[in-house]
Amino acid sequence: MSLTSQLADPASPLSCFLDRVFPRLDSVAAKALAQLSPTPQAVPDRGTFTPWATTGTAIDHRLRLAFTPCAVPAAHQPETAIWCNPITTGIEIAADTAACHAADPRSSSRLHAAATQQASRRWQRIATLGQALAARLGQMAARTCPHENADLVLQDPDEAEMCRMCYAGAWFDELAHRPGEDHKILNFIGENDFKNLDEVLAVVPRRAIDDMVRLAGLAARSDLGVIRARIHPSEVTAGPLFAGGGDIGGADGDLIIAGTLIDIKTTMHPHRQLPAGLRQLLGYLLLDYDDWHAITGIGLYLARQGKLCTWELAELLPSLGTTTPLQILRSHCAEILRDSGGDSSVSAG
Repeated sequence: MSLTSQLADPASPLSCFLDRVFPRLDSVAAKALAQLSPTPQAVPDRGTFTPWATTGTAIDHRLRLAFTPCAVPAAHQPETAIWCNPITTGIEIAADTAACHAADPRSSSRLHAAATQQASRRWQRIATLGQALAARLGQMAARTCPHENADLVLQDPDEAEMCRMCYAGAWFDELAHRPGEDHKILNFIGENDFKNLDEVLAVVPRRAIDDMVRLAGLAARSDLGVIRARIHPSEVTAGPLFAGGGDIGGADGDLIIAGTLIDIKTTMHPHRQLPAGLRQLLGYLLLDYDDWHAITGIGLYLARQGKLCTWELAELLPSLGTTTPLQILRSHCAEILRDSGGDSSVSAG
């Protein structure tokens, strides 16, 4: 089970462990909710169907780019044990899938050979798109330096174009986290012979771009923007991985900023997402078995409310109802997950 699957199942080993060691988690979440405005500051235009979950993934990557140049996706994932870029992972999955179909040893019949060749071409188009997108995004980041921009957001039309590319990048992030699913937009791109990257980027819904631009502007006016103004990129890790990820099929976070692990939630319903987000952050915290990231606090940035909720661990852990040292909690968590025989073949949560 992935981290998200574990947390979604109240009977899973990790969910049961969190409930046992943090009995006052709901009261901590309720206290944070009481400080939120009931009215979102950035409401999406729901005039036509747009996959708003993809917008949430895309704004994650846009905000990562605002903090560190390491958030730029590459054609190949760098060899590192402590962070990743899911967009890069998705590009690699597409390229590997194309290669696997091309080398399928079962292509003995003419019919099967034709089908595998077609699949290989489809996935190669997807991989080529991803590689071109990574290169274009890297070029734009080198030109605009979003991690150095004092206002967090770029000037028009650069901001809209950056958001458009992050939205396309989100398609590959979704592939990385859910490789077994049918990704309709990537299949559509793979089945059609687009002439260039600009034609593919034209598929991105204009409403989604406008929504992302509003969200980026709200972030710039929020406490996240204040932190951005005083933090050096060297103090930021984008896409942190955790030592215990292998025990639950993988887990990667959004940002660690000066020791604070921050997850970005783009939701209209914080009363549902804040408690779940807090549990997710605590899951990441426990999975950092070896204290790779030296986490001293956790936080949730609610993108539609423009609200950053943060907790210092020294105060948070007692308020959650535990007096057990964090390292001991991590050791107990590791024992439980390993004894439960987590399926490491499941995509990252």
